[in-house]
Amino acid sequence: MNLLNPRKKMKAFHPSLSPFSRGGVLAAALSAGLLFGAARPAHAQEADPVLDLLVKHHVISDQEAEKARADIEKEESSEPASKFNIATPVTELKIYGDIRQRFAINEAGATNDSGPGGVNPKSGRDHSQVDRFRLRLRLGAEWHLTDNWLVGVRLETSNDPRSTNVTEGQVPAFGKANAVSGTFISGVTSGKAVTVVTPTTETVVTSVKAGVATSGKAVASVKTTTGTVLTATKTSSAITAVNYGYTAFFGQLYMQYKPAPWLTLTAGKMPNPLITTPMTWDPDINPEGFAEQVRFTIRPFGDPDDSKAGDGKSGVVAKSWKDDFSIDLFSNLGQFDYADNNPNNSFGVLGGADGTPTADKSDTFLLAWQVGAKVNFSKTVSLQVAPTFYNYTGHTTSLSTSNFQGDGPQVIPSTGSTPALFVGFNQTGINDLAVIDIPAELDFQLFKLPLSVFGDFAINIDAHDRAKKAGHPDQGDQNTAYQVGASVGSLKKKGNWLIKAYYQQSDQYALDPNLVDNDVFDGRLNMNGPVVTAAYNFTDSVTGAFSYNYAQRSDSAVGTGGPSNAFALDPLHNYSFYYFDLIVKF
Repeated sequence: MNLLNPRKKMKAFHPSLSPFSRGGVLAAALSAGLLFGAARPAHAQEADPVLDLLVKHHVISDQEAEKARADIEKEESSEPASKFNIATPVTELKIYGDIRQRFAINEAGATNDSGPGGVNPKSGRDHSQVDRFRLRLRLGAEWHLTDNWLVGVRLETSNDPRSTNVTEGQVPAFGKANAVSGTFISGVTSGKAVTVVTPTTETVVTSVKAGVATSGKAVASVKTTTGTVLTATKTSSAITAVNYGYTAFFGQLYMQYKPAPWLTLTAGKMPNPLITTPMTWDPDINPEGFAEQVRFTIRPFGDPDDSKAGDGKSGVVAKSWKDDFSIDLFSNLGQFDYADNNPNNSFGVLGGADGTPTADKSDTFLLAWQVGAKVNFSKTVSLQVAPTFYNYTGHTTSLSTSNFQGDGPQVIPSTGSTPALFVGFNQTGINDLAVIDIPAELDFQLFKLPLSVFGDFAINIDAHDRAKKAGHPDQGDQNTAYQVGASVGSLKKKGNWLIKAYYQQSDQYALDPNLVDNDVFDGRLNMNGPVVTAAYNFTDSVTGAFSYNYAQRSDSAVGTGGPSNAFALDPLHNYSFYYFDLIVKF
């Protein structure tokens, strides 16, 4: 091997070249340096320390070292440069994603109190069904930077905060996106027309018989009154709806900093930093704002010493349960910008008759305060509890100035002097919500099979005020929600399977209707029923899943509040949801 050019063919070894001779030392030193450099992209400076060392010990001269550097640089210049360049601060780039094909069936039943036009008048009940093929793509990347910084981005195929799905066939024929336009009257043309005709009559002879005349009435003249009438209209078009189809949106866009191993600070549109369940948070929602996470691990019985582990033979002490026992203490705080309010103050706007300025307005924030612990009894047994308190500030935006009502639309009958009036009620208001939520989970194994028992309990301590403002002062006890269930199996690699089932009930005034999972009970409150899911990993990255949930209206005195999802009708008498998923992760 040519020591200055490792790619050239090596000549036969000369036995007289002693490793302690001047040439032998040069050969050994440069071989070590250049062979090491050949294992990665070559740089002339990698050989500099070796050449400097040889010059220092007078093994080679300065001229020989410079010639060696020149030969290495010449070799490098003849190699093609890399076409993939990552910025210097990036220490790691992670790209990930998944694509999902879903077939979903939504069914709902209604009764005669479900609002105008919502029920078959002959039977007093009605039924509706929605079948859809749906696609989802999520494509994300994480840039790990120097000094413990991270930047995250994820693209998603929907602008809906609680769904990343695109409905196939919704933009025919095989389109990607479209806008639906409608017409409205933009101008009118008026003219004159006869509105009243008043005849004037006179007596006239109509016939003469045997000298006798017969008289009658005849119109002598016509008096008319004119009025203004609409003679023509001018219409214009306007976009009434936009179907985004296969447009990609930023579902996540955030930055993160870890100034210490136990502290993580995040800002932007982020993955949910809280420990939650679908009862309180839809897994598709990525909150916006700021979050702080603190986590410590303590070992009451000391750190395990693996050198003492064994089977108890030959004086080796076997590990005890104390060696794996640890407690993870954590706190997750969130200041999420729920709704922007602008302008916060307007020029020249006066608040009252006395000329006092209008009070400043501010954004509405959802504040989350979570503290908890995970007790790891062993590597396979753990118990986690994460109590959380949610409250809201800055009640000056459209979501917070109008009170939640939750009932379905109603028709106020005509009184004779006034026409019938169609009234819709607020389904998204966040007034009087101060929610305590306590999710918990116990994980263990039985015959090496992963098992989990989990639950969630929530109570709104301001529910009486929320019910009163909704027009149901006697329903203040509609203030709790709970979930209890179990799962068996896991989905970590090929051949793994998982079965999960739970029961859930959510009272009308217990939770924020904008956050609950809309894959469960159509995202409605005042509903209760079971949820069952089964999944199987065909490969390490391909999963098939089936899920079913069924719910009934809990209290017939109030509606089934929440934003419209699959069905706009309120209240629902019952609801069913089936879906079949094929998921490929990469």
